[in-house]
Amino acid sequence: MKIKTKIQLHKQTGVAIILALVFIALLSIIVVEFLYEAEVEASLAYSQQGDLEAYLAAKSAVAKAMAYLAEDNLNTMMSGAPPVDSDFDLLSFNMSAATEPLNDALMHASISDEYGKINLNALLVPQSGGEPQERTPLVNALREFFALRDTGKGASPDIIVDSILDWLDYNEGDSERPQGAENDYYMGLENPYPCKNGPMDSIEELLLIKGITPEIYFGDPEKNQLPLSEYFTVHGDWLGRVNINSAQPEVIAAIVSGYTGIQPI
Repeated sequence: MKIKTKIQLHKQTGVAIILALVFIALLSIIVVEFLYEAEVEASLAYSQQGDLEAYLAAKSAVAKAMAYLAEDNLNTMMSGAPPVDSDFDLLSFNMSAATEPLNDALMHASISDEYGKINLNALLVPQSGGEPQERTPLVNALREFFALRDTGKGASPDIIVDSILDWLDYNEGDSERPQGAENDYYMGLENPYPCKNGPMDSIEELLLIKGITPEIYFGDPEKNQLPLSEYFTVHGDWLGRVNINSAQPEVIAAIVSGYTGIQPI
């Protein structure tokens, strides 16, 4: 009986040790999981704090730019000077708006004159009950711009301009221009989407238009090419007028050629 009791005690002790090891293993897993979740939550909290500071810095930069514009407008009204912006006006702000710290973030603002760019929405003149008419001098200026710009292996100026006009043309039943594109072309793409057939809401829509590749849109710094957003806008003058005081040289050359027929040297 004593031998049997000893054997039973040894078995019970072995089972207790195994249960203790299992308990310790489970407890270790729980502790590790808890520490991991705590670390993840701390990381997310830090990231959210950084996002909030960046958002507030951006809002502060916009507010600073708006305050400058309001002050500039007030000074212009009080001086009686013509309300026309120039590079000198923008430069005075962009130079003074040095990067400023806001807690752990940095804010910086710059201002550009949308009236110093070609308004693509002004290429067509709406007609009541009829097809929109092209504003010929401005269309010619657009063709001249892309003729002067090295598009590499991209589309020709005529393809780009005709496609932009077809994108803006608000009559869906219109036949496409000789080298343009209408709904059939865009709906036949691998990732189809309809042709806008109306005014553009943002300049980035150019990336959706036939012939305009990312290389053409974003430009090539090695060729001294700026992004197309520096030359074109959808918020400028609706009559197609351009403020040459703040326009890029390429825009001025294209406008002169489009309106006078004189080729730039």
